Amino acid sequence: MVTRSRKLFAFPVILGAVGLVAAQAAPRQDVPPDVAYRQSVMQGLRAHTGAIRAIANGSVPHQGHLVEHARAVQDLAVMMGDVFPEGSGGEASDTRDDLWDRWDAFQEKLTAFQQATVHLTDAAESGDAEALREAASEVTQGCRGCHGEFRKED
Repeated sequence: MVTRSRKLFAFPVILGAVGLVAAQAAPRQDVPPDVAYRQSVMQGLRAHTGAIRAIANGSVPHQGHLVEHARAVQDLAVMMGDVFPEGSGGEASDTRDDLWDRWDAFQEKLTAFQQATVHLTDAAESGDAEALREAASEVTQGCRGCHGEFRKED
């Protein structure tokens, strides 16, 4: 049982750790806010899919977290529909500038990706390991499909 004094001690420690991580993840000053926000959403996707991968392959014993990570991926995929405002490309962005000229093709890929994240959540909730592998592969293909077509090359 965690006592009140332990909770009070843990709070500043946790807050300090969160502040340290936030400071390290802070956007560069030359990145427009809409691009920085989009990059944060993408980093969230990367973090949650990495956690799913670690749980699914047994690297970590947090099976109870799997559904919540899948739901977070699905929620972030929905947010992606809002984080590509026209004109938010440019030098600070990894997005190709022709994305907005090819908006319908982008929307098609985004919709497929969003549907893949629904499958991922359904598979995580079902507890079916094979369904989870298939859904995770579908999500990965969605990432690659969009990045291959709409992301600047490194």
